[in-house]
Amino acid sequence: LKASRSNVSHRPYEATTQRRLAQFWKQQLKDPLLLAAASTADLPTNLEFVLSERIEQIEEDDDNCEKHLSSIQWFDPLERSMQIHIESRSSSVIQMPLYPLGACYLPTNTSIQVLNNIQPQNIRMAQDLQKNVNNTIGNDGSSNEKFIGRFCVSLLASDTGRISKVGTIMRLVETEEQKDYGGNIRKIVVKCIPENTVRIRSIVNPKCWREIRENSNENKQYLKANVEVLVDGSEKEDERSSFDVILSDNDKQSRSFGEQEAQSIASDYDAVRLMYLNSQNNDVATGTLPPFAKESVKHLPALTATDFFRAVDAGTNHEYANQSFWEIAEVWQRLCNTVREARRCILRSDVNEISVAAAMEKGGMLNLPVKREDLPYDVRTKLFQIEDAAWQNYLSCGMDPVLDFQGLLSASSSLNSSEQMMILGNMIENERKRLEAKNSLRLLLDTTDK
Repeated sequence: LKASRSNVSHRPYEATTQRRLAQFWKQQLKDPLLLAAASTADLPTNLEFVLSERIEQIEEDDDNCEKHLSSIQWFDPLERSMQIHIESRSSSVIQMPLYPLGACYLPTNTSIQVLNNIQPQNIRMAQDLQKNVNNTIGNDGSSNEKFIGRFCVSLLASDTGRISKVGTIMRLVETEEQKDYGGNIRKIVVKCIPENTVRIRSIVNPKCWREIRENSNENKQYLKANVEVLVDGSEKEDERSSFDVILSDNDKQSRSFGEQEAQSIASDYDAVRLMYLNSQNNDVATGTLPPFAKESVKHLPALTATDFFRAVDAGTNHEYANQSFWEIAEVWQRLCNTVREARRCILRSDVNEISVAAAMEKGGMLNLPVKREDLPYDVRTKLFQIEDAAWQNYLSCGMDPVLDFQGLLSASSSLNSSEQMMILGNMIENERKRLEAKNSLRLLLDTTDK
């Protein structure tokens, strides 16, 4: 099935990747921040080594529709280059809280995102943001009302603990405190709207990051950064992403986007959507999905060629076109998230079943939840092999809700709307080809059985 795709985006990962994966899980056990960012059965893709291998592959294949991944750049808040003083009250640079997460959020300016905050520094950040909104005071102590209640979320690499240089500004909508029986706050649920793309210029309090990583943040401090809002073409020439260097002028000219291209992407999207919706007659897309995922994909909206074309060419209303593109991209990202969450549930169910069965074989009282370290070595090895196989299988399907979209986000200031849409269209086309190949194989097997 993997080889049947005309444009194979993800090769099966072999010994090198497996060694890196083993090192990744070993490193997690030592670092509480990384341990919170991803777990073994979460099928994580926010990994620098995965990105590196994908970039190596697309350079070998000369696949321009995936070279947006090369624009993703990482930094460590403890790097000296990120501690250079920048005037935070200038018109272009704003100081605000920085929230590293294992997910990518697109600046639709419309959708409401929900963040569950349980770590002390994140709870304090949510409280401070709400206090700023109530007191109409800017995050940096100024009276700049434009950025009241805003914070920056940026992708956290789970294998290295580094952060993407391009993030998204979130506007606080409301918070909900959840307390334990003693009246202590155990969680704050934050509802927010992603508004703009920003580049992180410097870290205000790098010492805080070291304390968070070492789990010694007694003062519950959260990261603060100086960020610059990005608009198409607003970055300086020497600070543009490497995407412009990779693409030649001929490559860029070949990426013109017209009604024909819009119709092609719309056709691919409609084919994928129908395969997910028609689960009763065709289980190619939804046959292995749990009930909640099947219900979720029923809400995939219909998109026409006009929708795709307007997201590229909206006349002089570039802001409308930009927002339309991110809204369409978020639709596809939601499908990717649904596919991953479905596979997570199946994997966890298999792991739990094996773990409980192994614990019961030991005899005596059954203590739940079953702890991995209490299981026999051969069972732990089997569980790791199952999780590793599931992770590699998920990577190979190409429905990653993180790196592809972080690439779009990071390259947004150096790509025009046509190039962005062609990259998104390539993601949709690959899924259409994957499902069609799966359906062809199923028909072949059915014919052979008869």
